[in-house]
Amino acid sequence: MDNILCVENLNYSYHDKLVFTNLTFSVKQNSINAVIGPNNCGKTTLIKLLCGNLQTQNSISVDGVTLNSNNMRNYSSFIGYNRIILNSRNMSMKVYDLLSSLKIEGILKKDLLNRINYLLEFFDVSSFKQKRMRELSNIDRVKVYVISSLINSPKIIFLDDIFDCLIYSEASVIFVFLKKYLDLYSLSVLFTTNKLENILFSSYTIFINNGYMQLDGTPSKILEHDNVLAREGIYIPIMMDLSLKLKFYNLVDDVIMNTGRMVDELWK
Repeated sequence: MDNILCVENLNYSYHDKLVFTNLTFSVKQNSINAVIGPNNCGKTTLIKLLCGNLQTQNSISVDGVTLNSNNMRNYSSFIGYNRIILNSRNMSMKVYDLLSSLKIEGILKKDLLNRINYLLEFFDVSSFKQKRMRELSNIDRVKVYVISSLINSPKIIFLDDIFDCLIYSEASVIFVFLKKYLDLYSLSVLFTTNKLENILFSSYTIFINNGYMQLDGTPSKILEHDNVLAREGIYIPIMMDLSLKLKFYNLVDDVIMNTGRMVDELWK
């Protein structure tokens, strides 16, 4: 499987503080990927760099197009991100009006509206498109964020911490829709999170801290280093901690986040 995103030797400093040093990783086509790290480790900065909101030196490419001032328009057509900024005005707007007000270069208004209607139906939120953003539950609001990232039919979307307001079961609903979308279209997802359990929705995870990628691999591989994660400030939920201990003794096969399922496994 080919890589859709390549980050190679990315260096970035802010106010003389080194944020990243030779950060290198790649994302495969049609995959879901997570970036986890403690607060203030640079996750949001990384997303801004990937979106082109912060300047880089030819260290990032999507589908072979290098991110720089000459390629920005072409690069932007390949990526999607949460285009909705939370403020009092946006929270008072109706969902449909907010989405249709987004300015996306290269998309005619008619095509924009058709695309919005399709995505609202795909993510099962057509019923509340006339509701105001402040009236929505967290899970429905996150669906709107995801929809805003998909309007231009990108090849990869970048989502910054949008799942951290959800409990595990709610986040799983969103990822069911995303995986269904991946099955139909060529799309990759890169999301950041502070919540360790959210990496279970990914196929590949990187752990960044102190300017470096300290761990990378499948969620199972990352969780083998739970002592490192805990030492670096990542909270390990009780259910996950219990699962990892039971897995170590071959009493369960994988990480279990559902209490009912855990009880069933323990009875077995």
